[in-house]
This record gives sequence, C-alpha cells and structure tokens, in this order.
Amino acid sequence: MIEADVAQLIKSIDDFAAAVNFKPAQIEKFGNAPDLSSSCRLWTSPYAEMLAVWSDLSELDIRKNVQMGRDWLDAQCIRRERDTGNVVDAYLIVVLDEEPHKSLHEIVRSTELDPVACRKHFVWPSKPEDDGFRWSRIFKITAIGLPPSPASSGMTNTPKLQDPAQIELLDDIKNLKPANAARQHAEQLRAISKL
Repeated sequence: MIEADVAQLIKSIDDFAAAVNFKPAQIEKFGNAPDLSSSCRLWTSPYAEMLAVWSDLSELDIRKNVQMGRDWLDAQCIRRERDTGNVVDAYLIVVLDEEPHKSLHEIVRSTELDPVACRKHFVWPSKPEDDGFRWSRIFKITAIGLPPSPASSGMTNTPKLQDPAQIELLDDIKNLKPANAARQHAEQLRAISKL
C-alpha cells in the first residue's frame, strides 16, 4: 500500500470520527494488553474506543491481527470502565492493502458478524470514485459511517388553512390539550352526522 493511501485513510477516519466526538489518541502499553504494532492507530471518545490494525492478505494474519486488536480493545475498555464506571464500546478496523481474494470473503464476513468484545470492520482501497475517494468501505464502520446531519432550518411555518373547521381545530389544539381538542371535535362531528 502506498503511503498516500494510508495518509488518506487516516485523514478520512480523523474527519469522520471528529464529527462523532472521537479524537486521535496515543496507544498505551498497560497491564495484560497485547503489544500493538507502531502502524496501529487509536481514536477515543467519552463513549468508545476505535482501533485500526493492519493485516496481510492471509487468513492466518487476519485472524492474528483481529485477535490482537480485539484483546487490546477489551483490556482498554475494561480499564476505562473501572476508572469511569461507564460502559465503553469498542470498534476494530482491520485495514487490508487491497480487496481480499474471494477465498477470504468468508473470513471477512464471519469476523464482521462476530459480536465478541467489539464491532469489527474491514477496509481496503478500491477504484477511486469521481471525487478520488479510495476507501468506500469506511462508511460501513458503524461508529463513524453515518452521514452528517443536515443543519436545522428552524421552525416550520404554520399551515395555511382555508376550511373554517380546520382553522377551528388548529385553534383548539393550540388552546386545549390535543386529546381534549380531538374529543371535542369528534363529538361535534357525531352531532352533525346525526342531523
């Protein structure tokens, strides 16, 4: 994988993670947590930890790196939960140099579906889209994959009603509790229908 691709991935995760209150963090060595490679990256938030590990395109290396990342995240979350008393979620991102061969699709799928200790996601570069973005699977990472919410446009205007009965109902809803207004208008409709 070329350095520019890695830089783009890290920048993209930084940007999307910042939108949901994750910040890049130093990976610490502590207690029974496994030693992580210097290529690993960590983002942390008040509610979760997100760790990226790199893996070769072999089932053995994928399993080894998933286990290592999962064990580190598990130890880190337990440590934070003891310190804060709050539940801390964990997300593991397994970065591959290229799209895995079909023979590895089952291991990718079963790993992503495995609920033990943390959510697991795989990313790999793909053909660039029109905007040059090469990491389309980044949007599958549940902690950061949601698009940004549009800005609120404020209150909507009150509908312009023409029918006198609708205007009266809206006025009653404003002045009475909605249930009382509905009950009152239902009684009026029943009385009219009996005529």
